[in-house]
Amino acid sequence: MTRHPLILVGPTLALMAALVACAGSKEDGVSLDTGLEADGDTGADDTGDTDDWEPGEEAEYWRLGGALGVSGGDVLTDTSSLDLTFLGTDDDGGQQTLCHLSEVALVRAKVATPPEDVPLYGWWSLSLSEESVEGCGWAWSHYLDFEVGIGAMDPRLLPGLEVSGFDGDPDTLYGLYVREQPAGLAAEVPVFVFGVAGTPGNWSGDQDPVAEAPLPDGTYTLEALHLLPYTPEATRR
Repeated sequence: MTRHPLILVGPTLALMAALVACAGSKEDGVSLDTGLEADGDTGADDTGDTDDWEPGEEAEYWRLGGALGVSGGDVLTDTSSLDLTFLGTDDDGGQQTLCHLSEVALVRAKVATPPEDVPLYGWWSLSLSEESVEGCGWAWSHYLDFEVGIGAMDPRLLPGLEVSGFDGDPDTLYGLYVREQPAGLAAEVPVFVFGVAGTPGNWSGDQDPVAEAPLPDGTYTLEALHLLPYTPEATRR
């Protein structure tokens, strides 16, 4: 596996520059990236003031969190929900929230074929309903379907976890992975490792993570450490 140089991808919500570390396989073209560093929290809370934003403003980043109920390797829609936040950049270069969707229910969840050379213990295709994102113009159809995975903790997540204020043992947590649905997009869609996940036992340090599939049954809280680059509708083929 080849490690690519660090790339400065844009302004951060913290006081330090955010870097994207990429590691990809020349054989299959899969890349693994960390997203833009978040503002020091775990990514679960709304940020900024939306009053100054007009519906025509374009998002530049998005953030994903929530909880997934897992049983027998499947995600259970009735015990799972997602939080989505779409953010733009103001005139001063800071991030402000355009739209925040909390506890959005899943209408479909199915086991998907995982990308190669990514250390995943669960990988699912998740779908949201159009009604659940109504009123959030940045959540276009591309963001109603995407793939989410729970896998090995990536050491590139550790600085963001430290900034977030987490004082537990990172070795008991899992890495959180995402890939936007490639259908209809002109460019190749990468896999991002952008946050951490775990059951209550993982978060408390009382439960060790597994090193291979399947994941143990339980409810996995998803916490973002990095913002993800937003794909505008204009990039559609």
